[in-house]
Amino acid sequence: MSVEAIRFYEKAGVLPAAQRDASGYRVYDESTLRLLVTVRWGRDLGFPLEAMAAFVRSDPGQPGLRREEVTRLLTERVQAIDLEIQRLRQKRGELGALAAMDFDGSCRMPGAFVDELMKKHEAAEPEAQRGMSVESKPKTA
Repeated sequence: MSVEAIRFYEKAGVLPAAQRDASGYRVYDESTLRLLVTVRWGRDLGFPLEAMAAFVRSDPGQPGLRREEVTRLLTERVQAIDLEIQRLRQKRGELGALAAMDFDGSCRMPGAFVDELMKKHEAAEPEAQRGMSVESKPKTA
């Protein structure tokens, strides 16, 4: 973890203020290292900093999260990850379909693939079609 990240977490109140050695360098004990590892794990999983601060808060003067809140946050994050997995599988399928198409020796997207993209776009975003116009000019000879 970078020095900047550690300082950021300290300023945000996620980590306690560090003790300093004679040279002015921050010195962290084992419990702070455990907090850092936990915060990094949670951030890597996509939890907001505020949630991680509440997860690791041990100061009796500051309330932590109740079990129901923790369960809700965990459930919401699992649902978000499930949606992302679904999107990634769709992207993977599209890439596989494109790779299997015949490009006829050119580097242009095959028309059939672009047709499928247009169908998906129109089905997924009908409201985006409102106000969006593409004008085509007739070819002049």
